[in-house]
Amino acid sequence: MDPPTDQHRLIIIDALDIMHHAQTVINNLYPKDDKTPDALYLPILANELLSKGGNVRIFINSYDYVNRQNYRNFVILERLRLMGLLHIVSGDPVVFRSTLLQTAKKHAALIVSRDSFHNIFPDQLADVPRHVRLYEVTTDPDFKKEDLLERLVVQSKVSVNFLPHDELVIPVTHREYAKICLGAVNIPMFNHANSLELETLLELIRYNLSYELLKKCPTFNEEDYPIIPE
Repeated sequence: MDPPTDQHRLIIIDALDIMHHAQTVINNLYPKDDKTPDALYLPILANELLSKGGNVRIFINSYDYVNRQNYRNFVILERLRLMGLLHIVSGDPVVFRSTLLQTAKKHAALIVSRDSFHNIFPDQLADVPRHVRLYEVTTDPDFKKEDLLERLVVQSKVSVNFLPHDELVIPVTHREYAKICLGAVNIPMFNHANSLELETLLELIRYNLSYELLKKCPTFNEEDYPIIPE
């Protein structure tokens, strides 16, 4: 029997929290006072964490998914669900946060969110510092529109540099190694075929950001990107 190997830790992304805080604020792309939650950064953040060794899943409340038309680029949510990255959780906001913490505790996972999780069931408060990792939204002061011709550049972006590699990949000697193995069974690693589909989605985002910047009408729709029936 082969010896046990290091395990990839489950990373849970709080979808709507990211959509609210990491809004698209590229100059001239949207009105500066536009506060519409945007799904644009979800696949970008997921890909970044996957590339660092995390086993990533995105969680969203069922109410928010049913009403996804209220959010910008909601087609991205549908695509993420079809490729197995987006998980839908039923319940009110407190139940949703509780479910995230329960899942994180069961699988020794990390939750990426800007929510402090203070509005949670009292018996779960001790789990917050162990499992919740706050992210930061930064602004690039050197942003230039012409950079979009070469690569994806956003003025507001999610920084995940605060999650070091040794938090994402756990060695056999880790005290919660067994929980992480259980998590890998229940929520398997993102497979190669879906990784290719994610790359396709990221290329679409890069293309639309550069193209729609000129049109000032930057929203994905079914004509641009047909939805595959479930």
